Amino acid sequence: MDKTVVALVSSNVAVVVAVVALLVSVVSSGPPGPPSQTAPPRVSLGTTPCLGASRCWEVTVASVSVEMPLWRFAVTLSLGERYTEPPATLTGTGNLWFSLTSGAEGTYVNFTDTDGDGNLSAGDMFVVDRLVTGVGIYALRLLWAETMGQLQYVLIIP
Repeated sequence: MDKTVVALVSSNVAVVVAVVALLVSVVSSGPPGPPSQTAPPRVSLGTTPCLGASRCWEVTVASVSVEMPLWRFAVTLSLGERYTEPPATLTGTGNLWFSLTSGAEGTYVNFTDTDGDGNLSAGDMFVVDRLVTGVGIYALRLLWAETMGQLQYVLIIP
């Protein structure tokens, strides 16, 4: 066989092998599926009365298994069976107003991103203020914003 024919056959074989390898890699990866959903972290909360304020409670994030951006979380406050609608998504440090009581004075939750990193992390804090005594049990619920499923809750009896 002529050297030119051998070189041509060898180069064609190399091209065919490369094309087959490419096809195998594309087919084996499968079709693109839905984007993977991030699993919510495990969170624990602790409560203590505010110092010097009788109608105020602090709810501290005691631990978070994985720190994630605040916008992945929402919070709601209930008094007995009465829930806020819709829950408030965390966006940063600031007040989240809830109308759980009659009159001009509403209960509010102030969230503080203690380390200022934009993630929910241990040490971050909710201050629940203007609670009305003698009307029932309040519950602060931390929700996973993607599904609005409850991650953790605390009960507050002012």
